[in-house]
Amino acid sequence: MELKGLERAILRAEMAQRDLPLEISISQVEEMNQAVVMARLLVRYRTGYLQSKIAVQDAGEMWIVGGVVGVSYCRYQEFGTRFMEAGPYWRPPVWEAWFRLRRRTRKAIQKVLNVG
Repeated sequence: MELKGLERAILRAEMAQRDLPLEISISQVEEMNQAVVMARLLVRYRTGYLQSKIAVQDAGEMWIVGGVVGVSYCRYQEFGTRFMEAGPYWRPPVWEAWFRLRRRTRKAIQKVLNVG
């Protein structure tokens, strides 16, 4: 009788462990997309060109967050110059997403470890 319970617990743990990488990948995409939404809200804009170029791009084995290729002034907007005050639109949402993702990953791992 105990052996059946142990086999069931092992099976549940194996299933949870198999689903963990997928769950973490989904969490990464969701959090980065949320960072893009927040960055688009925070960016100061006149024409909206920089705002429209903020995105998450799939680059095969990794994700490129930002995607402001072709917008030469994006770094000045983020960090400022001696003539212009910085208007950080990208770093705050990315850090928030990082901490939320870290929390979600920790919960997913704890769920796998606590199965049984």
